[in-house]
Amino acid sequence: HKRGIPIVHTICEYDLLCGNAAMFKGGKPCEHIHLGCQVVNFTKKFTQRYIGAVASVGTEILKTHVNHGLFHHIPESLRRVIFYSCTVPDGDPVARRQIDRAGRPLTFGYIGRINTEKGVGNMVDAFREIGHGNWRCLVAGQAMDDSIERFKAQAGDLPIEFIGWAKPKEFFEEIDVLIVPSFWAEPSPRTIYEAYAMGVPVIGAASGGIPELIGETNHDWLFEPGNAADLAARIRRVLTLSREELPTEADFGNIVEESTSRRVGENYVKLYEDVLAKKGENRTLRAS
Repeated sequence: HKRGIPIVHTICEYDLLCGNAAMFKGGKPCEHIHLGCQVVNFTKKFTQRYIGAVASVGTEILKTHVNHGLFHHIPESLRRVIFYSCTVPDGDPVARRQIDRAGRPLTFGYIGRINTEKGVGNMVDAFREIGHGNWRCLVAGQAMDDSIERFKAQAGDLPIEFIGWAKPKEFFEEIDVLIVPSFWAEPSPRTIYEAYAMGVPVIGAASGGIPELIGETNHDWLFEPGNAADLAARIRRVLTLSREELPTEADFGNIVEESTSRRVGENYVKLYEDVLAKKGENRTLRAS
């Protein structure tokens, strides 16, 4: 900043607002900035003034920062949402649909960290409410502690299998529908990008950046965060559909296109060009 070099800040977490960068405490999302976080991040309220533009991975997390008093000095035209660049190595949605699934139960899936804030327990409760039927659920990922045993016990004898670490391509080829049940306000879950790139529809909690990717009014595929009964209702609806009736990558075209490396690169280059142009305008104004 002292050298006149513009600074573009990318928001992909809550580091400027929260000591643990998650805004999640005591088993629930934070509705305000706690005193400890205010102290830890006190100097950031001043240094953020040196930022000339912001690229956010999601609209909601950008709003959260602005609502808490950050980036007000930046023109709205230089506060932009640029999605993650995301691909599934060797993934092919057309080849996935051609896999013979005859005789297999409809398969739901979860992939990510296995803990409370990611909503794994809430998802298990939803399946417990549904009970046994022509379905199964694959839970891929690892826990940082022994919580996975707690979730296994919670699942009991339901057809929920904890498969540990999994390669995205192989995982998405195995499932029909992904579930993203996060309690906390995830800025923009990569797993949704990956699922859409593989032609897999997503049931997600209406929290953080999830509705932006699924569709704010797409109530058939969104549920109230932490509401197991609401999630169970969305799962039941899917169970009434055939595999042929499920959405495909064609229905997620905008998200898939906006998360390609090419489009994300173009969006960043355009932002950098506009920041430099703004710098030139300011220099001209000062000179005049």
